[in-house]
Amino acid sequence: MTVADRSTSIRRERDGWFIGGHRRHDLSGAEEVDISVSPLTNTLPIRRLKLEVGETADIVTAYISVPDLHVTPDPQRYTRLSADQYLYESRDSDFTAIITVDEEGYVLHYPGLFLRHTAVN
Repeated sequence: MTVADRSTSIRRERDGWFIGGHRRHDLSGAEEVDISVSPLTNTLPIRRLKLEVGETADIVTAYISVPDLHVTPDPQRYTRLSADQYLYESRDSDFTAIITVDEEGYVLHYPGLFLRHTAVN
């Protein structure tokens, strides 16, 4: 991943995560990456978890902050509120957001970060 003048490599193998070529034991529980400025990375756990309305799941991601590309374990909670909305909660801060998704689980609206527009022909 490259941002401005910075770059790093991120690799997940059967035996763990490697950041910049170095094994990171602190990321051992992480299932996915979460890039701070990308709503697409919320789609990964939403699609993988396949929560029913009312269900909640706690996960850990390998969180990549931008622009510094610092990678840290990030405990998160997803609760499915309705067919198209999920409550996202950070488990190590007070940050929460209600994320709206399409029928495939792709983010349509992430308040303060992202709003997907539909192309008009």
